[in-house]
Amino acid sequence: MPNNLLILISSVLFIASIYNFGGISATKKGRIFFSSTVLVFLILTAFFIVSNYFTGKGIDESVIYHLRYGLSGAGFGEYLLIIIISLVFLVLAFIASYAIYKKTGKTKNPEQLKSKNYLSYLCISAAIFINPASMDIMVLTSTGDEGSFFEYYQKPQIIKRPEIKKNFVYIYAESLERTYFDESIFPGLIKNLRDLESNSTYFTNISDVSGSGWTIAGITASQCGIPLVTPSHGNSMAGMDKFLKSADCLGDLLKKEGYKLSYLGGASLDFGGKGKFFSTHGFEDVRGLAELSPTMKDKTYQTQWGLYDDSLLSIALDQFNNLSKAKKPFGLFLLTLDTHFPYGHPSNSCNGITYKDGSNSILNAVACSDDLIGNFVKTIRNSPYAENTEIIIASDHLSMKNTASSLLAKGDRKNLFMVVSPNSIGPHKVDKKGTTLDIAPTLLNILGYDAKVGLGRNLLGSEASLIDQVENINKKIRGWKEALISFWDFPRVKNGIEINIEKEIVKLDDRELEIPILIEFNSKLETTIKFEHDLTGSQKTLLDHIMGLNPKTPFLWVGKCSSVPRMRALGLCVFAGKLGRPFILEPVDKVMDISLEQLNQLVLM
Repeated sequence: MPNNLLILISSVLFIASIYNFGGISATKKGRIFFSSTVLVFLILTAFFIVSNYFTGKGIDESVIYHLRYGLSGAGFGEYLLIIIISLVFLVLAFIASYAIYKKTGKTKNPEQLKSKNYLSYLCISAAIFINPASMDIMVLTSTGDEGSFFEYYQKPQIIKRPEIKKNFVYIYAESLERTYFDESIFPGLIKNLRDLESNSTYFTNISDVSGSGWTIAGITASQCGIPLVTPSHGNSMAGMDKFLKSADCLGDLLKKEGYKLSYLGGASLDFGGKGKFFSTHGFEDVRGLAELSPTMKDKTYQTQWGLYDDSLLSIALDQFNNLSKAKKPFGLFLLTLDTHFPYGHPSNSCNGITYKDGSNSILNAVACSDDLIGNFVKTIRNSPYAENTEIIIASDHLSMKNTASSLLAKGDRKNLFMVVSPNSIGPHKVDKKGTTLDIAPTLLNILGYDAKVGLGRNLLGSEASLIDQVENINKKIRGWKEALISFWDFPRVKNGIEINIEKEIVKLDDRELEIPILIEFNSKLETTIKFEHDLTGSQKTLLDHIMGLNPKTPFLWVGKCSSVPRMRALGLCVFAGKLGRPFILEPVDKVMDISLEQLNQLVLM
């Protein structure tokens, strides 16, 4: 059922429930129930509307991921108005809920009102059930279609190597999907990239799948051959030292082949965990807004999200030349920003470049990116180092809701993926059905390798891609959730724990985790980890989480002593044990070691 219709029906039921409710005839429990469900309905509706503002698809995996991972590095300034409106709405929702609870009055027919109240309870419950937010959450939490993940997953490995190793530049063009190339919808919009396409290998049938539809998910899918799945258990991700530690990805394979891998992006490395992803998977040089901004002459020339693309591509061109001179095989990855939804941010150097009358802001940004990326690629192709350099231009994902969404909806929504090779003459169109999961093995093939990468398949080979092999692939991916979560490799204690106050880390074997931290253990010393800045939708502190633990659950907490009631010590404290049992609570000066034997005693006590 369309979301607009769901909103309409649930709103009618909500209004009917309010109209019928007679607070004077309801018991205190009845008023509490009704006012609470009113608040739940209003919060769900607000959550859906705000999520849909960004995604155009309601509450999807990207929303849940960023709630779990955190929003550090996001361009909040661009969304200030909707943030203010949302906060005002939530305040009004609480006021309305309280007013309904306090509703009083006189009635001549309490029995009639009593029956009307039951109708109100039924209507508000139905309104919550069919609220589009509830529907989206039910889909996201469904188990999906069961099946063997490892029937399709191919362990990443190099099977055959080239005699000469090629260099490459990979441009993740933010939300610059292939649909913009459709002349029947966007006549004359794409010019420079179309010119490059005429001498490239280009893929016209690359879809998104579940777990690949936002930036870090698109990067993960295209480099690791797996969707990005958010753990539903208590583990946090934002404070983890590694990103999908157990996954072998494109960077891991190429690093072993002697490649120097670099990433340059105009946005913060913190947002979505991009910095941790690249640092975990074989990249030596990883730079985002904080690292690149100091090199700019005009440090104020940036958007709410980060550097404009003309700045990024200028830095990238210098990097390309330096890497080429080093005569070591390299891969240079870039992530642009100018086409970021919903409005885009055309660079100043695109002054005068607009689409048609310039009334559609995102299309102006697309026209600008087409010019900037096209000229950047042509500069590399005319350089002394062009002979051994492959250039890949790809969208990180399909665009989320923007000022051209109604036009994009008219087209066949597909991702951009094209490869401009040295001395290539004429176009090579590939319309084989694929997804962003297939990009890594296809890229390796272009570099001269024969390789396997996860769920991906070489689109230039004979093997069918997963989307061709598996019916209803998104449902299948939901069924593989536990297998996909295992790539996060949440630590199991094997040797012991070191608490280092000076570095503000807890070292768990070879893993370094941020403080403040709460670690729960099971009998095998497998861990569930939470961090103070974990945004799970609640405002609980780690100590609040502790008070809600099962009394049999052993745990270790490290945080500020001042956050513990009646604890007057300064600095950081360690709190270990089980609720209602003897525990350790003491300040830490510099370093504290907790041995494996002590941890086993903690579990058994």
